[in-house]
Amino acid sequence: MIESIPVSYKTIRIFMKKWQMTGSVKDLKRSGRKANGNRAVLEDFIEKAMRDNDELTSTKLRLKIEDELGYVIPKSTLCKIRNKLGWVIKTTRYCQLIREVNRVKRLEWCQKMLTELNDPNPFHDVIFTDETKIQMDAHGTICFTKVGEPAKRKAKPKYPWSVLAWGGISKSGRTRLIVFNGIMDSEFYCEVILEEGLQPFIKSKYSHHHR
Repeated sequence: MIESIPVSYKTIRIFMKKWQMTGSVKDLKRSGRKANGNRAVLEDFIEKAMRDNDELTSTKLRLKIEDELGYVIPKSTLCKIRNKLGWVIKTTRYCQLIREVNRVKRLEWCQKMLTELNDPNPFHDVIFTDETKIQMDAHGTICFTKVGEPAKRKAKPKYPWSVLAWGGISKSGRTRLIVFNGIMDSEFYCEVILEEGLQPFIKSKYSHHHR
């Protein structure tokens, strides 16, 4: 009797490959010794492996343990040990890439501001401004698929729509956020960014500097 059991295409491929190689779909015995020996050695190995590569999956970590330590450890046990060590899944946070030469320059500038200026708060009258490009169509979100139904494919534009944004921050607060598209030429910078974004903020927060 054939039952309607939901199974993925990947699982079927694994069973077919195992059948072609061994003539059976049973799990084969694997070489190596069980990881019931020195637990501290295993924990130290996992800790170092995760620090060397924080994108290491449990499957790859398990193979790494077997290859380098000779331990055969269940995946569930491995996950428990890793969780006990404090390693949990987090959404990846990205940051802007900065060249090493610019890192040195920025560090030197900050150290100069903190040491050479005879002021306990050297940034009290400084406004930091910058502009950035924001892509309006992202594909990093998750989606749900009902068991037994194929996943739906979603369209992805080749050139997603994007906008530019300008803003500033300071000890006294933030400037107005200006969102625009196109190119920031000198005319737009003077008439919109400076006159509508920066100057009103200076007049409101730094009246003693306004001219």
